Amino acid sequence: MERECHICTPQTYNKEVLKYLKNPKNMGAMKDADAIAEDVSFCGDSMKMYVKIEKKKIKGKEKAFVKDVKFETTGCGGAVATAEAISEFAKGKPVKEVKKVSAGKIIKILRGLPEQKVHCCEMSVRTLQKALASWENEN
Repeated sequence: MERECHICTPQTYNKEVLKYLKNPKNMGAMKDADAIAEDVSFCGDSMKMYVKIEKKKIKGKEKAFVKDVKFETTGCGGAVATAEAISEFAKGKPVKEVKKVSAGKIIKILRGLPEQKVHCCEMSVRTLQKALASWENEN
């Protein structure tokens, strides 16, 4: 559940961030996740991400793709928006590509993020990358 933040007001975020924040489609748990990871930011926000992986044969080689991503957070609006943005970015992409995504890339997708909320994006990226690393270590 999103928590209150004295910095978060409707004026804090641009229209693109608000789009992800107001209607998160990927918020919630995933019962059949292939990987789960958690992270905590220095501000005390926490995040948990669930990832479903799909393997496909392409030109005779098996490749892993992110099929689905869900998240839960105790964070503020910045955590919700960035987790939603990275979840949407990751779906359908090869695991190798998603593992390389940076907070900067997600901030570009969001068309900017207030400086005091960049750590939210970094937590979202870290959490997803931890989940993918966990999956790779098990497979």
